[in-house]
Amino acid sequence: MGKLSKIISVCILIITLTGCGGGGGSENSKLGPDTHIIKYEVSSSTQNVSITYIDEDGKTVNLPNENSHDHPWAYTFTAKNGSHLALSAQLLGSEVDTIYVIIFLDNKEVARELSYSVGVTANTEYDIPLN
Repeated sequence: MGKLSKIISVCILIITLTGCGGGGGSENSKLGPDTHIIKYEVSSSTQNVSITYIDEDGKTVNLPNENSHDHPWAYTFTAKNGSHLALSAQLLGSEVDTIYVIIFLDNKEVARELSYSVGVTANTEYDIPLN
């Protein structure tokens, strides 16, 4: 019976330690209170798009021809409080299509825009609050 008690005690200890591993916390808690996980996402129904966005260094990036119809185009990075975020996309084909541009802050949608027309750019921006 002594061995069984030890085995049960070890199992309880393992279960307790595994439960306290911190896996359930948010990813953002590892970054600090002033840093956020940003995700840009662009999707269209049938056509490729031209994408422009501001990256984690505050630089404007242009992608002239991206497939966003087989699966959404996405870009994830971290940004500090006070950062300006911007994302835009334009359809490259000649057919009417719907294009969505979305900005997520810590997995929550904070900005969304859409466009239905060829030659019209869908633009969205968001400023992360300072506090």
